[in-house]
Amino acid sequence: MSGDTSASHKLEKVGLPALAFMFTIDQIASMLNVSEDTVRLVYLYYQGRTSGLKKKHHMMAINIAPDGENASWRVSLEEYRRWLSRMGFRQADLTRM
Repeated sequence: MSGDTSASHKLEKVGLPALAFMFTIDQIASMLNVSEDTVRLVYLYYQGRTSGLKKKHHMMAINIAPDGENASWRVSLEEYRRWLSRMGFRQADLTRM
């Protein structure tokens, strides 16, 4: 044995999915220039809480709080973009400028 074990301990790349960015309700309200209550009551569909099917004009809100704690609702960036398109807003991809 030569003592060189670097060949047997090569690191392997693991492709992990990118974490989705999640907006808080107050961030959504600020971007839309409306009150948090308006966002909560008019624009959100609460996954697992709201009855019926989600309408296209609602954003899907997901509770990220652990079981037994107060709900902490978030909207994914993808869901926010989908909603903006559905509501007729035009979006610019500023990362490509």
